[in-house]
Amino acid sequence: MRSRTPQKWYSFGVAIIGVIIAINLLAFSHLFYLKKNLIEFGEHLLYELDVVGNEVEDVFSKIENRGINQCTDKDLLMMRQLEFLSSSVRNIGLIKDGQLACTTGLGRLKEPTTWATPTYTDRNGLEYFVDLPIRLFEGHYKALAVSNGKHALVLSIERIENVSRPPYVWEHVFEFEGSVQYATGTKGIYEQVNINSSKLLGYLPDPRFYGCSKKYIYHCVAVAYDREAFALINLPLYGVAITFCLAVAIACFTMHQNRIRRLHSNGFRIKHALKHEGYYWLAQPIVRTGGNQVVGCEILGRFEDQYGPLPPFKFIPLLKEQGLNWQYTEKMICSVIEDMEAIPDLPEGFRVSFNIFPRDFKDDESINRLLACSCVQNTRFTIVLEIVEDESLELAEVQNNLRRLRNAGFIIAIDDFGTGFSNLRMLKEVQCDILKIDRSFVMEMEEKSIRSTLIPHIMEIATQLDMNTVAEGVEKHEQAEQLAELGVSHLQGYLFGKPMKLTDLARQVQENEPAVEYVI
Repeated sequence: MRSRTPQKWYSFGVAIIGVIIAINLLAFSHLFYLKKNLIEFGEHLLYELDVVGNEVEDVFSKIENRGINQCTDKDLLMMRQLEFLSSSVRNIGLIKDGQLACTTGLGRLKEPTTWATPTYTDRNGLEYFVDLPIRLFEGHYKALAVSNGKHALVLSIERIENVSRPPYVWEHVFEFEGSVQYATGTKGIYEQVNINSSKLLGYLPDPRFYGCSKKYIYHCVAVAYDREAFALINLPLYGVAITFCLAVAIACFTMHQNRIRRLHSNGFRIKHALKHEGYYWLAQPIVRTGGNQVVGCEILGRFEDQYGPLPPFKFIPLLKEQGLNWQYTEKMICSVIEDMEAIPDLPEGFRVSFNIFPRDFKDDESINRLLACSCVQNTRFTIVLEIVEDESLELAEVQNNLRRLRNAGFIIAIDDFGTGFSNLRMLKEVQCDILKIDRSFVMEMEEKSIRSTLIPHIMEIATQLDMNTVAEGVEKHEQAEQLAELGVSHLQGYLFGKPMKLTDLARQVQENEPAVEYVI
């Protein structure tokens, strides 16, 4: 038998593989989830940028339509109204001759301020100013501004900042002809996203996002995860993941152990062996009384697979419990006959006995398959079917099939007579050819027990029914002599040979007289 310690190591190995697969599945699904959220957040940022861009265009258009080109009280009032109605514009200024003349926050400037150099100019001529120093009331600030050359708008990024939420960090940039300029957000995110834009581990999705507006194509955003915030937010998830992996490991270990137990279970082993290896067959000689000439044999099934042997008293009941009895019988008959046909030393007419479960005689389909089997149709041997007495036999259900078998040339025998369900009525109606006396009668002959005294009566019954007899379990010469005196025609037991391989049986046959005559 195989050691159970390596099997446990195999189970541990399966558990480790299961954990590795679980970790990959968790990582893969979680990264997809992160990527999905990141894309949604990035697309929302782009949407907010489009909103800001639309408001900028709208404000510039209304200023142009209303003819606001002076710093009069009326013009300042209209500019303040436009600022109030816009959610993205924080201040509006008027530029004259390259100088800032007035703003909605400070009014008319006492000393016009020279307008700054733009950080970036888009294809529509709009100038953008990043971190533009401005004075609002009594304070000085830096802001993002945009100008069309005549007017300047100081933009509020609160709308975009309100979109931000942990654990995301983002950067808004201007990208034009290979040049990238920072606009708003956290500096360095663009470089981080682009430098690490390759896929994680070669096949997992990279949890980063970079995209540009479809309308304002030079306005782009890069989004990544803040590692510290991400770790803090996902801390409970790590605990769930560890618990899940432990559960997977336990489940894989348990399932593999259960599979091993199932593979080692006798029921599975005997079923598996019907289609693979495991069953093998031995033959025990049957001799004619007196001359000890081997005239036949009884085939005895044995079982041994990679997990060890099973004795017949264990696997035979399991075959019946699982309804595999006929599959076993068919495999035994075909395998043995094919092997014996390949041994030329076994003479024609040599009798080969097989034990058959009584229930198999009830199944018309099984009998049809046996009769149609080429291995029994074309064999040079005479096949004897021994009815095992461990089950009751309903005569009405089997008589037709027994008749068909006898007409086809099969010999019918009652095995272990006197120990099971057989009776005189059954012997008469079944019309058997051979009566086999159970070894329990033979073993008690020396003690002259009540059981052994029944042998003469069994012989009388066999004589009256014109049946041949075989005594099983003969181990001593004294038993053989007494059975011969009682008229038993054939003997079987360790005295004449233990169950052996077919090649050994052929050798024993050749050592005796070559002619075989097994007369009923």
